Amino acid sequence: MLTETKKCMSKSFTWEGRASRREYWMFQLFLFVGSFIITLIESLMFDSSIFGTIFSLITYPAMIAVSIRRCHDTNRSGWWLWIPIVSFIIMFFEGDYGSNSYGK
Repeated sequence: MLTETKKCMSKSFTWEGRASRREYWMFQLFLFVGSFIITLIESLMFDSSIFGTIFSLITYPAMIAVSIRRCHDTNRSGWWLWIPIVSFIIMFFEGDYGSNSYGK
């Protein structure tokens, strides 16, 4: 999980290329677990949610970028993310083997 997370965070502003299903879902798992832990700690210790806000602001560009690259892996444009239910379904599709319009 950590290697996919590091890979996604290092490509926060890279929208070219492809992201595998594993890379996408491991990053989503990291976001879920990280948000849960931060929310739990903040609810027990603080009255504000400043750390959760900072976590979200730091990870948001990476989340968008990995989602676009995941669409590219299924040979679809990143614009498909604008259609909520369709974009969610695309994330479950297996990627293209070999090269497609968006790279190897």
